[in-house]
Amino acid sequence: FFPRAVTLLDPKKTAGERVSGLCFLDDVVEYGGAAALPYAEILLPACINYCKDEDEDVRQSACYGIGVMAQVCGEKFQQSVPAMLQLMTEIIEAPDSRDETNEAATDNAISAVGKMIRYQNAIKLSPDLLSTWIGWLPILGDEIESKIVISNLLFFLT
Repeated sequence: FFPRAVTLLDPKKTAGERVSGLCFLDDVVEYGGAAALPYAEILLPACINYCKDEDEDVRQSACYGIGVMAQVCGEKFQQSVPAMLQLMTEIIEAPDSRDETNEAATDNAISAVGKMIRYQNAIKLSPDLLSTWIGWLPILGDEIESKIVISNLLFFLT
């Protein structure tokens, strides 16, 4: 089943198929523990590729995957943090980032940055990153992700 799921990441697949492939790998990496960490090597380039996809659900799933890897991949993700911070910032600060068709991806990009601050010590790359992240709040389009963002905000405030 796994090799078939990875084929869904092919750019020639439909947006729905790419979302399915991304969500499958997001979940494998998020819930699979240490045994699933090697799959992040497949997920990361797919997320980078699809964070700016034309389809809003593909973008959202890709940004979510960046956050998953920031949270669970530990040192394996550390070298990717500078580039992922730049990519997420570009998404968040795009002029149309709060438009309805971009809101879910933007919310997940904001959440991913929060996870990089919390789990990857990204604050050492930019001392102002936490205040910048707080300035991007609130997130309103993705209720599930907003709970994670609020949890991270409370963590930072305590």
